[in-house]
Amino acid sequence: MSAAELRERMAAFLAGDYQAVIFSAGDDPVGYALYRPEDGGWHLRQFFIVAARRRDGFGRGAIAWLLNGPWRGARRITLEVLAANEPAAMFWRSVGFSDYAISMERRAD
Repeated sequence: MSAAELRERMAAFLAGDYQAVIFSAGDDPVGYALYRPEDGGWHLRQFFIVAARRRDGFGRGAIAWLLNGPWRGARRITLEVLAANEPAAMFWRSVGFSDYAISMERRAD
């Protein structure tokens, strides 16, 4: 997607039920989260930390902030991880998430 298409897509999310937060270190943005309310909890649609700041504790700190801030008291928080993205799955498990379901697909090609 182009930058313009990404801006349009994000604007559409934010015009609906989604909320976003930008995480920063000083004046430097280091990541963001996009989430919406779902069944007494939250669904995390997107979570991103810039590559240069990964493995520095920013992701873990961002999740802790969400859990103790806007997500405080939520009964459940859901998210999806692509099956091939094992580093992401390992991160989510390390911050307390557990496997819940496996989505499968069959492509015509």
